[in-house]
Amino acid sequence: MVSSEIHYNHHATRELKQRHISKELVEAVLHKPDTKLRSTNKGTNKWRKKVGKNWLYVIFKRRNNKIIVVTEFWG
Repeated sequence: MVSSEIHYNHHATRELKQRHISKELVEAVLHKPDTKLRSTNKGTNKWRKKVGKNWLYVIFKRRNNKIIVVTEFWG
């Protein structure tokens, strides 16, 4: 669970619109993930939550007490 400020980089903001994902859903993953997975990139986190029949994945970094969302996608 995160309690930091949540920011979205340019890529993540663009992908929200293209993939029809709301910030509220992303923040639900960050506040109460079903699974915390290992990320393939050092310094990033990969969490997911079941939404209906699909998984919503959120990739993010922690920087200076902030959460920076890098991308999000359905899986």
